[in-house]
Amino acid sequence: MEGKFDMRRMFFGLLAVAVAAFTGNVARADAFEDILKKGTVRIATPLDVPPFGSQNEKREPEGFDVELAGMVAKALGAKLEMQQVTGANRIPFLLTNKVDIVISVMGLTPERAKQIMFTSPYADTQLAVFGPKSANVKSAADIGSLKVAAAKGTTQELALSAMAPKANIMRTEDDATAAAAYLSGQAELFATNNLIIPDLQKRNPSKEFEIKFVIRRSPAHMGVRMGEQNLVRWLDSFIFFNTMNGELDRLLHLDPERGGPAGQWRPDRDADHVPFQLRLGGSGQRSPEGHQHHRERSNARHVPGPPLVSRGAAAISRYHHLYC
Repeated sequence: MEGKFDMRRMFFGLLAVAVAAFTGNVARADAFEDILKKGTVRIATPLDVPPFGSQNEKREPEGFDVELAGMVAKALGAKLEMQQVTGANRIPFLLTNKVDIVISVMGLTPERAKQIMFTSPYADTQLAVFGPKSANVKSAADIGSLKVAAAKGTTQELALSAMAPKANIMRTEDDATAAAAYLSGQAELFATNNLIIPDLQKRNPSKEFEIKFVIRRSPAHMGVRMGEQNLVRWLDSFIFFNTMNGELDRLLHLDPERGGPAGQWRPDRDADHVPFQLRLGGSGQRSPEGHQHHRERSNARHVPGPPLVSRGAAAISRYHHLYC
């Protein structure tokens, strides 16, 4: 009799544990549902990466990622609570639940994907090392004793460290500090995102920013906490929709002459000044069509026209299928 009682007690005990586990999973917080219910979304944007994110003279946030965060909040029908972050703390802000979404020109790596979930890419960028014309550097193997400034925790810093383990890398707290180190001469080279360079050139016309070598292609993705499937799926839909309707092109390509962010590279105007043609193949070399286009551009008088290729659309068409 006592044996039967013990078995019955064990059975009901196990059943209670199973029910508790099941209801716990059902009750698990869903960030997407919480955002819709509370009417507030917390988004982290960059503080140190113009034109993606920085502060103006009034210390107000501005830039492409900042405006994109506003678009996300509006589409969600939620009030935006913005937190400005650096490359080093953007993932920790997600892991400690300080924000719901990170929109901070973040590149996807397998290591990062162990910690957080990434959306489809919303911008197609490249990372490279820049320096003066006098620096004879054509690859990571040529860095030698030259000091390279790079923001710690960023894709360019991690990738460059892997490419050249013995390189003298000056790891700074953020990208703005890395840029300042190069501008002041504390570092001879600067590793960063190619879209940052036009703004730096404009602000520092006497400083040379010649491309030395491309580190890697690095599309920008949004990030959310691991397991937030509903939120990442909605963001994928948001990115796809705003790629198709041209809104991402409007943010990415237009400069003040056409009503968009300052310092942006424009293909029909700057093709001869920026070595990152969107017609580049995966190897980083111009395709035959790219050479032909370059010759035609050089020989023809400039005629204003629409951008040659959509960075957003190019990124989506190449990578979107991986996430859907």
